[in-house]
Amino acid sequence: LAAYLTRFFRGRKILAVVGMMKDKDVVRYAENVAPCLSAVVATRSKNGRSASPEEISAVFGRFGVPTVGMDSDPVGALKHARALLPGYDMLLICGSLYLAGDVYDSLDLTKS
Repeated sequence: LAAYLTRFFRGRKILAVVGMMKDKDVVRYAENVAPCLSAVVATRSKNGRSASPEEISAVFGRFGVPTVGMDSDPVGALKHARALLPGYDMLLICGSLYLAGDVYDSLDLTKS
């Protein structure tokens, strides 16, 4: 992800909704992706193995990425992030496929 963002979106203000499983290497993930991000909205997926939004926020904060919102409900986190979009160039949902699955149905994919 970091290589892709660096190659195709360098210099863009990226807001990321991030949720990960607590048994994954959250620190290493954040270390790699953080240089590409402007801010995060920390959340968790509905899967019981999820790290808490507070954990996600703390790890990304260690790498200089501010948290602009936290919500334990992934759809709520996405709504919060979408409300902030006028200040950013793009919105990224990342960290876990479980998170992507949790928010997929709430996305309006008919708009371009």
